[in-house]
Amino acid sequence: TKIFADDQAAPAAITSRADYTGRTVTTAAIDWDFLITGGAWNNSPSINTIIQELADSYDPTTIQILHKDDGSLNNSYNYCRTYDHDTTLAPKIHVEYTAGGAARRVFAVS
Repeated sequence: TKIFADDQAAPAAITSRADYTGRTVTTAAIDWDFLITGGAWNNSPSINTIIQELADSYDPTTIQILHKDDGSLNNSYNYCRTYDHDTTLAPKIHVEYTAGGAARRVFAVS
């Protein structure tokens, strides 16, 4: 699978499959090519290049991460849930960054 972001400063929530497939995605994309365990939390690879591309292009107020199948096996566990579907299954994010010379950590938990 591949991880991208919606290439806009403040993307609206996706409302349909056609809306999803019509979005412009970031040039930066991360391959996530390892076994994902169903029913458990799975850590993705770092998405720092995706976030950096957005920060270089915009002062983003909203970042929408997109997960796209890139031809994985039909029997693979290859989907993500939204916060609106079930808050206990919503993706979580952990961000580390440096601002003004001091390291910062941000944990966003749904």
